[in-house]
Amino acid sequence: CHFLQQPSVFVADKGTMHVNPAGRIVGEVGSPAQRMLSQLAKGSRVGIVTMLGSMCPITRAHVQMMVEARSLLLDKKMDGEYAECIGLLSLNADSYVHAKLQTGSPGKGCSYISERQELVELSIADIPWLSLSANCEREALEGLPRLFPNLQFEHFRVNGEDDVIRFQKWRHAGPTKRFITIGRKNSGQQSLEEFQTEHFLIGAPVGQISSTQVREACRAQNRAALEAMVHPRVAAWLLAREGGA
Repeated sequence: CHFLQQPSVFVADKGTMHVNPAGRIVGEVGSPAQRMLSQLAKGSRVGIVTMLGSMCPITRAHVQMMVEARSLLLDKKMDGEYAECIGLLSLNADSYVHAKLQTGSPGKGCSYISERQELVELSIADIPWLSLSANCEREALEGLPRLFPNLQFEHFRVNGEDDVIRFQKWRHAGPTKRFITIGRKNSGQQSLEEFQTEHFLIGAPVGQISSTQVREACRAQNRAALEAMVHPRVAAWLLAREGGA
């Protein structure tokens, strides 16, 4: 099981999913990530990479962004060495996703958070360091440090380059707000290398996969195209949801 599997949540006005006061910030004892952290020596430096998104549905690109961010921190050439790095994913609220889909994206989609949670779990089931969280930033900044007070956690927010450029996020980077930007291969976007600092890191680019393309392939019942864009377990779920075999 992953952190906060089947969490109790409420939806805030700004569209971010938060832990219900009756819920838990951190997850089940014995989860894969917790086992990894419990084996580390006292004082170990641990990176936490987090990403908030709609993931409607989660694609291979979403997962690869987290893989690249983690690899960047675990690279021996970094200033200092991270003993481990774990990743946390959180989902935008239904209200935000439904507003995005009002234009009529093809296919039935998977816009409800319960469905998107299930697909994230299916996609990351084989990745022990990556977990689903009801609120990844709160868990990174409060929950995990409280659970493992003898470890030194450093939190990085993972963003795609489009979002970073649009909001000039390098201007907000600092010791208490760290970013890792992951670009898209052959995107044609401006280079962000000049803004790179110890608090604003640039990771290797990943291939572009549009969630709209996934929904189109689902509508067309194109299993081969789907499995090139999403995990096979996710593809099977989407095809069954759409009414195919």
